[in-house]
Amino acid sequence: MNGVVILAGHGLSVAAYLGLAVWALFVRRGLALPSRRGMVTGCLATAMWAGCSVFAAVLPRAALNLVEIVRIYAWLQLMAQLYEHNEALSRSDDTARRFLTGRALWLAEMVVGIVAVLAALPAMAPFAVLLVPLNSAMVLSSAVVGMVLAEKVFFGSGLSARWGLKYLMLGVVTVFVLDFYLQADALMLHNVSGTIVAARGLVVVLVVPLLAVAIGRMKSWTRTGEPTLNVSREAALHGMALLGSGIYLLAMAGIAFFVREAGGVWGSSLRITFLVGGFLVMFVALGSGSFVSRAKIYIYRTFFTYKYDYREEWRRFIGMMSAHQPLTLGERIVHAVADMMDSPSGALWLRQRQDDVFVPDCEWNYHGVRPAERADSPFIAYLRQTGWVLETDDAKTRSNLPPWILEHARAGAWLVIPLIHRGEVLAFLVLDRARAPRRLDWEDRDLLKTA
Repeated sequence: MNGVVILAGHGLSVAAYLGLAVWALFVRRGLALPSRRGMVTGCLATAMWAGCSVFAAVLPRAALNLVEIVRIYAWLQLMAQLYEHNEALSRSDDTARRFLTGRALWLAEMVVGIVAVLAALPAMAPFAVLLVPLNSAMVLSSAVVGMVLAEKVFFGSGLSARWGLKYLMLGVVTVFVLDFYLQADALMLHNVSGTIVAARGLVVVLVVPLLAVAIGRMKSWTRTGEPTLNVSREAALHGMALLGSGIYLLAMAGIAFFVREAGGVWGSSLRITFLVGGFLVMFVALGSGSFVSRAKIYIYRTFFTYKYDYREEWRRFIGMMSAHQPLTLGERIVHAVADMMDSPSGALWLRQRQDDVFVPDCEWNYHGVRPAERADSPFIAYLRQTGWVLETDDAKTRSNLPPWILEHARAGAWLVIPLIHRGEVLAFLVLDRARAPRRLDWEDRDLLKTA
């Protein structure tokens, strides 16, 4: 019955990855991004591999091995492109960057492809004892290179790039891990597990939603220049995350056991698919800014007297403002204040004295309209008079907000923060809603006023 699972999983993969390729080709975000071609190629290569797997019974083994190498190379090439565009890594690890170029990957995968084809040719049967394990070892090594590249790209990227890349890296690494497991199993047992092969099509379909979200965030894949700050986290947050993950994994293992026992001929394949899906759910939750933000708020309210660790907040704020980077002062202000309020996006308006008008200066993931605002408008006068941080949800302040902010409030605008010096409004910030729903309290307002 593994054949039925293979037909179902790989057949779905063909349709899903052709759809992803079309989505990546025509999505309007990040039109100038060179990695677009790599994403389309990876999706098409995966669709071709899945289609050949459906007809594995009638196709030569050499052709199946070759299309698998093409699929792996396509995703490695995308990882290499993203790696080369990561300026932080290119400065700190130039030797590795030169080694992991597209040409080096092409030569390496060409060698792997030749070995894969030779291992499957009937004429090379006398050498199968050497070639088949060598093929598995080389494909296994390619999967390891893919996982290392993904780690380098993700952790070497800036904050906003991680937001765009996390689901792409998670989806690609999931498939590489399964490739690694399949080839390691083949090396140890000298046989390819039909159960793992059958489950692989289902797992490849399982990561499609992650890749679709990543394509929608394509514009943010290669943002560079943000500071990388390694701020220590609270022991309580680590402890609760570890405890929750342990309980989740125990529950998942128990359910997987019953799935295997009750699943009949589908049991083993469904168990592997369920386990991979369970890990994906856990990693997506841990990588979700909204989930982590809600967890932090719950833990801080439960175990701590004050909401903020002010020492860490000021270390992060000062590091963001003073870091050596190509970002302008305005961009650093948006980043620093948005991070304080756990906001995913914001924009800055700066006063131009010659025209006596506030004009949009910079933005970070901000999608609202950004019109100019006259310095003599009632809105600016209200900011100058009160100096308050305004919430768009507060009925007392809504009447003093301009229509364009109220319109964007429906989509996400949350705070208006004036930047005042000697009684004059020099600029103001508009931040979108925090990742976890919250209302400002006295600690938030004091922190913002001091900043």
